[in-house]
Amino acid sequence: MVHSDRLWRFSIGVILFIWAGCELFFPERLLEGQWQATVVLEEGDTLPVDVGQIRLIFDDEGHYRYHSTLNYREAGFYKLEGALLYTRDTTHRDTVLERFVKVPVLTTDSMVVLMRTREDKERLLRFRRIPDSPSSDH
Repeated sequence: MVHSDRLWRFSIGVILFIWAGCELFFPERLLEGQWQATVVLEEGDTLPVDVGQIRLIFDDEGHYRYHSTLNYREAGFYKLEGALLYTRDTTHRDTVLERFVKVPVLTTDSMVVLMRTREDKERLLRFRRIPDSPSSDH
């Protein structure tokens, strides 16, 4: 009885250790399509921005486009590794800007993006897939 109790505790410990160390994995094809922001939070507070202007578009060849407020735009290449989304903005002639953000939630119709601002504040963006987007049927 004591032996099986120790084995049970050991097994639970191993499972928890493995679970805690695992990175989330999302198939890259889940990203494909057009995404519309629904809310932007900074340090937990809603930012007063027009989320209707914030869109992300991913194609099946590794290209992305990002449109935001104040006419900010970027485009280039993307790669999803686990829960990290890497982008290479190639819209500037002189430099290629490489960034990464965390994607803790990615489903067929919703996505959450976490990033740090230049002021080292946490920013969270929630997106919904635009209906009839090419990859909404994956």
